[in-house]
Amino acid sequence: WHRWQDFLSLGHIIVMARSGQPSLTAGLETELRQQFIETDSSKLKAQATGLLVEQTLTPWPISSTALRALLAEGQTVSEYLPAAVQHYINNHQLYKNADTAD
Repeated sequence: WHRWQDFLSLGHIIVMARSGQPSLTAGLETELRQQFIETDSSKLKAQATGLLVEQTLTPWPISSTALRALLAEGQTVSEYLPAAVQHYINNHQLYKNADTAD
């Protein structure tokens, strides 16, 4: 990317990696990794900008596509979403099929 370093002058970059997948930052040249990559996320508070942190995500038991399909069918998704998120989705009638809308 042209002027990619400018991003790091604006804030930190957090790369979210899926568990069991190769590191997204492993392909960076050693010099870049030593200069920008921080493995201790607590250091984000000590420095306002300029770090790249890779965090590993625990796989979610359902895809977003499957979750939207359940919502479109009017099925309950309480085991996957916090109550506040469900409330917002219901109040705004998000992901509703025309057949299942009230």
